Amino acid sequence: MVKIKHSETRLIDELFHMKDGFPLVLSNKTLAEFFEDEISVGIYDGKSSFKGTSKANRIRAFFESSSARQAAKLLKALWKHRNAFRDAEIQRRSELITAGFEDIEAFEVYCMRFTSEDHEFEELVKAIEEREQSEVIDATTVLASSFDFDTVMDEIDRARTFVDDDPEDATPLPARPSWLGRHYHLPFAAPLATSPPPIDLPGKLCASRRL
Repeated sequence: MVKIKHSETRLIDELFHMKDGFPLVLSNKTLAEFFEDEISVGIYDGKSSFKGTSKANRIRAFFESSSARQAAKLLKALWKHRNAFRDAEIQRRSELITAGFEDIEAFEVYCMRFTSEDHEFEELVKAIEEREQSEVIDATTVLASSFDFDTVMDEIDRARTFVDDDPEDATPLPARPSWLGRHYHLPFAAPLATSPPPIDLPGKLCASRRL
């Protein structure tokens, strides 16, 4: 599970309007559909209700019980949903500028208001994604530690015991080929296999036409 800092939780609440319990004006139905479509998770399956049954608390519970990868994926999906209207408005104003119906300075002032929150969001996702790398390193370390020399020797001893107890069930190793270990010197351009006979493609085409 990813560790979400208290400061990050407060930022998430602010960015997605979760303080009143109604994040992004999503209903129960649309929130369930959103999680199924974007995260492939049932937000109302009972696993995300340990902090409360409001929509905001279910989202908070998901963050606390998910991996760093899942948390970052949810944040990006929520951010895209949150900014759908904003992005559409920016596109509309851009088209007005191109057509000469809006002043570019007014457009820049409109866009400047989003610079700070965009930066905050990008830093938030970056920090969580870096924790994903730490999770992978920790898991790899645990896995590697379970395959130390003593563990390998124990497995070899178990295999030997199995062969001694029931040699008929043991799978014999294949015999060593007589040619193994010989050295063959092939010319650099020598073919490794016999080339297939040439195909008379024009002749075949003519024969098929006659048929």
